Amino acid sequence: MTGRPAQFDGTVAVTWPRPRGGAVHGWEVGLTDAATGEPVTTVTGFTARIHAAAFGLVWAELTMFADGDGRPLLAGHPVPDPDGGEGGVLTGTFAFLVTEMRVAPAPEPGND
Repeated sequence: MTGRPAQFDGTVAVTWPRPRGGAVHGWEVGLTDAATGEPVTTVTGFTARIHAAAFGLVWAELTMFADGDGRPLLAGHPVPDPDGGEGGVLTGTFAFLVTEMRVAPAPEPGND
């Protein structure tokens, strides 16, 4: 995508891992559906670009499973691609408004 999208496909909260130096990997980033509070588990590998302007909206482009109508699938199981596309399931890249970004809490003593 280029520039701000005309519409968003939903809202998400992003939880980043605690700073430790080095690269952040997709599996370390948590996504929550901001409308329901449920985790988003259908992202195919956190192929995401976060866009943030100093005084503007923050959005993420998420590559994730899609439903049979080509809309983002926030829960459930992948839908088989009738054309046999990449990985045999429907996927797409969708724009989500980011409502919150936070850092994961520190581990409990003795659980790190």
